[in-house]
Amino acid sequence: MISLALLAEADPLEHVLPHYIFEVGGIKVTNQMLMAVVAAVLMLLIFPTLFKAHYSDRNGKPAEPKGATNFFESILEFLRVEVFRPALKEHTDRFVPFLWTLFLFHPLL
Repeated sequence: MISLALLAEADPLEHVLPHYIFEVGGIKVTNQMLMAVVAAVLMLLIFPTLFKAHYSDRNGKPAEPKGATNFFESILEFLRVEVFRPALKEHTDRFVPFLWTLFLFHPLL
């Protein structure tokens, strides 16, 4: 069993502080920077392929969302109508793309 004295000596912030992983052109890359890049790449790969099929039907009309597309559309519509519109009023449509980006990027980190 680990003694309490040993646990007290450990740094409680060790897992939160940035750790240098490697260096590129004089810039030290930390674990947090690397995870932000991984999250951005995942968003750039997943979301366009996920929503591509939603935009066109055989007749050129918008197709109804199915599966994951329906899931994300319902969440984004809820945020737009129930969260952002009461706070931003007439400026909602101007800031919604930015706020959606923040909302979707943060959980991937």
